[in-house]
Amino acid sequence: MDDKLLSKLSQNLLEILDDDEYYDITIEVGNDPYVKVFRAHMVILNYRSPYLRRILIITFQHAELISKWIDKLEIKDKLTTSYEFKLLYRYDSQYNLEFKFDKIREICKNQSHTVVIIKVQGNNEILGGYNPIKWKFDGYYGITKDSFIFSFSHDSIENYILSRVKDKNRAIYSDIYQLRFGASDLTLTIDSISSCDKYAYEKQIRKSNYGSSVKELEVFQIVQG
Repeated sequence: MDDKLLSKLSQNLLEILDDDEYYDITIEVGNDPYVKVFRAHMVILNYRSPYLRRILIITFQHAELISKWIDKLEIKDKLTTSYEFKLLYRYDSQYNLEFKFDKIREICKNQSHTVVIIKVQGNNEILGGYNPIKWKFDGYYGITKDSFIFSFSHDSIENYILSRVKDKNRAIYSDIYQLRFGASDLTLTIDSISSCDKYAYEKQIRKSNYGSSVKELEVFQIVQG
């Protein structure tokens, strides 16, 4: 290939990758007027993820995988829908921030299409759940057939468990002081994971069912871009 043509093609590719018009995943952090928006193309997720990892629990690879799960796609399927992950709440025990569940309740009440991301204290395990319906915090079950819970072991994107709801009538329990998926399939109480049983979802997402402290917690609202 001609050197001049190769140079021109390379420059065009760089311009496309640097153009916010062409992206698949958006992660939005902060509130107006202090909002930081991260956008990524699927082809350069690995390049940008180390930078984002220093800021958030999830990387663009996690966001892509969760987006495919929402669309009920297989891993090798191409993501055809663009999603925006808007950060609603973040807790990090490293900075000695007090975990306040009433703050989560205040922010998340009546919010739909949310994903809860939890990093467990003492290891790199990540747990989470997607809730397409509104958090009511009214002490009743919410009905949906589209929710799911998941886990990633040892900080690896490849080593995961995906568990979809099988009992839609017990998909989400809107407890006043808990974020609970299923009966006790994934329960976040105050600053700990109090249970990971297998009741309303297909699989148990972690081997240990004993309570573990929360190192970091994030709640995102996911909307179509």
